[in-house]
Amino acid sequence: MYADGANGTAVPTRVIDVVSAPQCLFVDVAGKLYVGSSVGALQNIVVSVYAPDATGQAVPLRTVQSPTNEFLVDIVADPSGTIYVAGAARYDPGNIPYGFIDVYSPDAAGSAEPVRSISFPVFINGVAVNGNGNVFVSVESSLSTGVSQATSVAVEEFAPDANGYATPTRVINLPEQAVPAGESGSTGAGGGPVRFDGAGNIFTPEITGMEGSFNYVLYKIAPATSNPVPVAQIVPENGYDFIFALN
Repeated sequence: MYADGANGTAVPTRVIDVVSAPQCLFVDVAGKLYVGSSVGALQNIVVSVYAPDATGQAVPLRTVQSPTNEFLVDIVADPSGTIYVAGAARYDPGNIPYGFIDVYSPDAAGSAEPVRSISFPVFINGVAVNGNGNVFVSVESSLSTGVSQATSVAVEEFAPDANGYATPTRVINLPEQAVPAGESGSTGAGGGPVRFDGAGNIFTPEITGMEGSFNYVLYKIAPATSNPVPVAQIVPENGYDFIFALN
């Protein structure tokens, strides 16, 4: 953890030693830290919750172990402590659903079953929950085909009690991004985390290109609208993952 305004080779204000490599992080309104990891030989998804002042080899307040060993994509929690775990299939064409969001109760601990699960016929890239309990998910418009293709990303909004293959209450389509020509094995566009700022604006990225050039565009979507406005474009030297946070 770093101080507000940290820049350059800053020294962290505190460090938490975790058992398994963290893949996803989330801080709730009370300051509790949620760390998502894939653990063990089966790579089961585990979410550990730490106190706001945790440091060193701190003991988690609770740890939730998912029964699934699919890919961990993103985690968030609402003010009640309900945990939303977004995951994706391990690229097995016969492994349905391709994307899922498992929802765990505020008192879930240990090896736990989700109270409900939202399923998706395509891959998902991120999840967020607003103050009304509505669930927002970054989804890809198509599956990987192994060839260059034009693909798009959308943010789908679901009711607080969504379950199974639920119908979204709203779909916000990001502008379609063409894949750079001549990229071998390109999978088109991908999405990333979905996050809210204090004013209720939605921020989410669209990422185009693999095994060659990358193009990252971060979009802002104002409350009660479905109009994504680009606010930043990033061309990284390498890497694909897009991780960001808002205060």
